[in-house]
Amino acid sequence: MGDYKALRINLESREQPHQGSTCLEARLEPSTSWAGVAWQDPPQDWGEQPGGYDLSGAKRLSFWARGRFGGEKVSFGVGLLGSDVLYPDSDTAILKNVKLTDKWKRYQIKLKGKDLSRLKTPFWWSMTGSRGSQVFYLDDIAFE
Repeated sequence: MGDYKALRINLESREQPHQGSTCLEARLEPSTSWAGVAWQDPPQDWGEQPGGYDLSGAKRLSFWARGRFGGEKVSFGVGLLGSDVLYPDSDTAILKNVKLTDKWKRYQIKLKGKDLSRLKTPFWWSMTGSRGSQVFYLDDIAFE
């Protein structure tokens, strides 16, 4: 989403994964805009088709993240599609402008009390462009 042409994703980065042998590496090349990725059900659907996951009972979404150098700011969320589409997400939760360090850190998005009956975009992230490249890493994403 956003300036996706400036975005590079490596799903099998071996750059110091948190656990296991690989992690996700996201690189936003110099950009005056923003870019991000949304996990979607069904894929490539922005609310025009039925679908979504019923994650009722989940208490939190947890994941590990780090920046390449530290200082990278990334927003993370659950649910992105609002009532302006035919099939919206049933609820949303956001961690806005998280300032990452260069060390792995566990983050949680609290979901208690949220309507998780239809999550068409169960996880997403976005970052604002800058004059230089920005790189961050994700690992061990899980609903608990």
